[in-house]
Amino acid sequence: MFIESGQRAYGRAQAFRQVSDGIGKARARYGSALVVTGPRRTGRSRFMDDVTWTHVGPTVFIAGTRHTDFAMATVFHPLFTHLGVSTSEIAALSDVGIDVAGHEWAPAIGDIILRALASHDFKNHALLIVVDDADLLSASCRSVLGYVARRLANLPVFGILVCGEGETEFRSLPQLPIYTLTLEESGDLVESFIGHRPPLDTLTELHRSCRGNPVDLRELCEQASVEQLRGIAALSWPVAVAPSRMNRWREVFSRITELQRLALLTMSVAQTLEPEHLLHIIGATQDQPGGAEEQLADLVESGYLSSIGHEVRIANNLDRAAIYQIAPSKLRATCRQQMNACAVLRRRPVFGAAVQLVASSPATEPVEVALGLIGELERAGDVSQLLHILRTLIKTSPDASAARLAVRGVEIAMAGGYFHDVEWFAQQTERHELSPAEAGTVATLRMQIRFLLDEPLDGEMMCHIVSELSERCPDAAANLSNTTALFHLFRHEEVEAHRVLSLVGVPSTRRVALSAMVDHRMAQDAADSGSLHPLPKLDLRQPLEFRLVSETATFLSQVGRFQEAETLFDRILHHMSAPLEQVVSLTLKVDNEMFSGTVDAAQQMWDEAQRVLPRRNFLHMLRLCQGVQLLGLAGRFTDAADLAEAGLTHPHRRANPGFESRLLWSLGQIALMKGDANTAISLLEQSIDLLGAATDHWQVQRYVDLVEAQMVANNPAEAERVLRYLESRTASRSQPATTNAAIGRGRLLTARTLHEARAALPQALGADEKFSIPPLDRARAHAIYAHRFGWLEDDSTQSSEGHQRKAESIFSRIGAAGWVVGDRWLSQDRVELVGDTEDFAPPTHGDSGHLFVESCVANAPTVSFMEAEGVVLQPSAGLFRDALAVISKDYTDPELTVKSLARRLGTSVRTLHRTFEPHSRSVAQMIRSRRIDCAVDLLQDPRRSDLSLAEIARISGAPSVAYLRMGIKETHNVNPSQLRMPALSRELSTSRVLV
Repeated sequence: MFIESGQRAYGRAQAFRQVSDGIGKARARYGSALVVTGPRRTGRSRFMDDVTWTHVGPTVFIAGTRHTDFAMATVFHPLFTHLGVSTSEIAALSDVGIDVAGHEWAPAIGDIILRALASHDFKNHALLIVVDDADLLSASCRSVLGYVARRLANLPVFGILVCGEGETEFRSLPQLPIYTLTLEESGDLVESFIGHRPPLDTLTELHRSCRGNPVDLRELCEQASVEQLRGIAALSWPVAVAPSRMNRWREVFSRITELQRLALLTMSVAQTLEPEHLLHIIGATQDQPGGAEEQLADLVESGYLSSIGHEVRIANNLDRAAIYQIAPSKLRATCRQQMNACAVLRRRPVFGAAVQLVASSPATEPVEVALGLIGELERAGDVSQLLHILRTLIKTSPDASAARLAVRGVEIAMAGGYFHDVEWFAQQTERHELSPAEAGTVATLRMQIRFLLDEPLDGEMMCHIVSELSERCPDAAANLSNTTALFHLFRHEEVEAHRVLSLVGVPSTRRVALSAMVDHRMAQDAADSGSLHPLPKLDLRQPLEFRLVSETATFLSQVGRFQEAETLFDRILHHMSAPLEQVVSLTLKVDNEMFSGTVDAAQQMWDEAQRVLPRRNFLHMLRLCQGVQLLGLAGRFTDAADLAEAGLTHPHRRANPGFESRLLWSLGQIALMKGDANTAISLLEQSIDLLGAATDHWQVQRYVDLVEAQMVANNPAEAERVLRYLESRTASRSQPATTNAAIGRGRLLTARTLHEARAALPQALGADEKFSIPPLDRARAHAIYAHRFGWLEDDSTQSSEGHQRKAESIFSRIGAAGWVVGDRWLSQDRVELVGDTEDFAPPTHGDSGHLFVESCVANAPTVSFMEAEGVVLQPSAGLFRDALAVISKDYTDPELTVKSLARRLGTSVRTLHRTFEPHSRSVAQMIRSRRIDCAVDLLQDPRRSDLSLAEIARISGAPSVAYLRMGIKETHNVNPSQLRMPALSRELSTSRVLV
């Protein structure tokens, strides 16, 4: 017995491992039986299908049917046929038929089955006997099963009996309860159904609606729309159900009384109620309360209602939805009237609010009251039901009330990220007259949708709306103007941002901050000597305003004040609960972390945003650009190229020149890391051309990267020309520390003498700045100095070694392994002996110009495995050796797969497969070979004979017992039990000698 009575299996994966363990012991002639319990429609049959599909060996399947009256020979016919048992002997024992009184024949028939099992040759396999719906068999059949199941200890047989709770005949056997799915398991199941994982909010709604039931989850996925499964539309309420379920309940409604219909409809709305409260609600239409109690008891006895403690409910949420939808409208109105009058509603305010909203007439109920009740439901968190109620109210309300309700629906749907519903509610607002403030709110939210879906912004229409609102409602016009300007700035459309900001003159802290951002990023002629506007102090004691704080934090990060920006972003994330606002805040914080040069932190923020809402639905291009940059900085160049390919083929790529420019810059920077100067020059020039002459922080970085690429390509004259142009564009403006440091790095790149390099180095490191510059910029400055001028130091190599150690340390600490593992530092862009040669002596230590390169190569494995989790690209032979080293070290980890190994090594799966092609085995075969060899050693070791096959699989890293069994069969042409036999016999011989 491998599962103690009452022991719980925590999750289906563990339950599957326990069953596999039992089958493995049965193969070694330690047979047993197991009772899989759980109510119907919890996926227990699906669980058994998975078990039988992975079982290697004979399987006998016996199915129970309701009201079984078959003879025992008919019920066990599949087992008798497999074992070769004659049915005549069974018929002789039960010539008068088998019924409840047939318990006296159970031992005799059970002994016949046991003798047949003992004499049958299973050829080193275990026989798996599966009895589905065993609780539906007759009492005599259950007695025979119980008798046989308790006597399998010395047989190669494993029995699984699937039934409900509390069967007397099986109570002494080990029990394995099948529990409902966890949220993570529901996500995996939905992903297998529809091919992608829905957003977290949608997945939570699916899981809650189905109560973790896999069968219902599949039905709901089949009935839901594509927009709902992608998370851009809320699930409908009541949820969509299959036509077969609706027809089944229509047939039930035709057979029950009117009172029972009212009780079921009441429970479909109320979810759970105590029986006396339910009777109180439906008893108002019944003259005989006793009759009501009897009819309610009939519903519970028939299984239409389930009893949970002191309450009753409809056990299945999809059944609740089906009942609500098939009920006639007259019956629904009667149900709502009775529930609305019931005192129990006063003790459940949220439930009462829902009933009152649906039941009351909007013509007699003030819209302020309805909006107050909607606020209560919104705080309760049931968005699907809330949007359903709003739709119902809008259709039946007068124009003025419907307009206000539609605006409220736009706001609620937008907060949840349900864009499809936002569009529906926005269309309803077009049919009614809105106040200026409401019109501004709707226009702002619809424009925000276009931005989040990477669709082009209609600047002319926004300017027209702002101009119309500026006289009627200046505050609404200012809010729309500020938001539109921010989105234009995100897309590097500074002219459009300046234009829309100039339409409204309402002063505000947010407006001054946006104006400072626009002035900072607007391309101006060198003759314009305007200085940067001072950023106003944000009063953190004021109520939190999401867009004001996010815009100010973004501006702070762009001018190099990263710590202040991080404080504001943390404040936003602490207060934001809506998924959409969380994603926007996390995405903006990713840029802040990359501005500040902390690649690891940026990667964590990006992954968290992906977890909340997938990239493909919201801010696709912006988050894709961020992903390419992060992969490149981590040294995963192949993965970055694959991801960038999706961005270059995006349908709205041309509508967003800022994002396309950023994507090309990221690819150019990756080419620079790899030492491919010509490709880097081409990509960087295309990126700069898309944005024109803008001088924001990241545009300056593009120019400096182009300077570096020109130097790597041995074009110093062209590099100096680009730097002179950049200096002329920024000379007349007050620049932040980050821009000054980037220009200092450009001067360090183009310095011709050691004296010029020593003068440019403090500026590149930001030594004289008030605010610190990003560590990535400092690391690149140290690396450039060590690479280009280290061999010219006149005091041996002490100074250059210090710079190279600092560069290595910073690259490793922030996770920017891409600048270490690429071929950038193998280029020959060292300074030559020109100019003031008297300042230094010729080198006397040979090839010390490659000192930084040699150090990086020597320390690359340390950086990759300790700090960047294996982001290293090496030649094919080196990659093959590293792959073998990782396999030899971590093959016992069941999570080690071809994909995870490629991720560890910083390469793609295709590249890894190509590396193994010249050798005799593939990657997967190499991993499995190590695991199988380890398992064989354990099986043949007499000292480890106490280990079960499941334990050996776990120790050797095999994902399952079936994986281990198939591997041993393919490589050694034997079963695990055959490998263990010599070891057991040697152990027994040793024991006899000792005795």
